[in-house]
Amino acid sequence: MVNVKANAQGSVVTPYQGNPLFGFIILHSIETVFQNGWIQSKERSTIMRGATDMLSKHFTVGQQLSGRISVTECLEDAIPAGCASQLQKDLPFEEQIAPYLKRAGSDDAPVLTAGGKRILRFTSYDASGTSADMRIQHDNVDAIKAHNSAKVSKDAKLPE
Repeated sequence: MVNVKANAQGSVVTPYQGNPLFGFIILHSIETVFQNGWIQSKERSTIMRGATDMLSKHFTVGQQLSGRISVTECLEDAIPAGCASQLQKDLPFEEQIAPYLKRAGSDDAPVLTAGGKRILRFTSYDASGTSADMRIQHDNVDAIKAHNSAKVSKDAKLPE
C-alpha cells in the first residue's frame, strides 16, 4: 500500500513557489524487497504533480492508495523519457540530475557508478502495482570502501 504523507507544514498539497496553481503531494510506502540474497524493508517516496485544486480535491493526508512506488535506475547518459520528464528543464544538467544521483548511503557518500557513468535513481507511483523495479549494479566498490574507512579513520586516503 502507498500512503499520502503530510508535507513539512502538515498539509497534503505543496504548491510550487513559481506557480501556486500547481504543486505536488508526497507518496510514501514501506516495501519488502529481496536484494542480493537478503530480504529487507525499504522506505520509498515519490511525488505526484498536478493542479493544486485537483490534488486537494482527490487526496487527504493518511489516505491509502493501491499500487506501489517503483524504482527506475539509469545511467546519466541514458535517461528514459518517463524519468526525463521529472527533470527541471530550465536548470543546467548537473542541477537537474543532482537530486537523483544514487549514493552509497548518506548525502556525503560517493555517487554510485557503472562503467564510469553515474547512476540516477528515480521513483514513480504505479497505480496498477505491476511495474518491476529496474536497477543497475554499481562497480565503484573501492571508492565506497575508502569513504567508509575515512569515516572511521581520519588517516584514510580517498581515491581521486
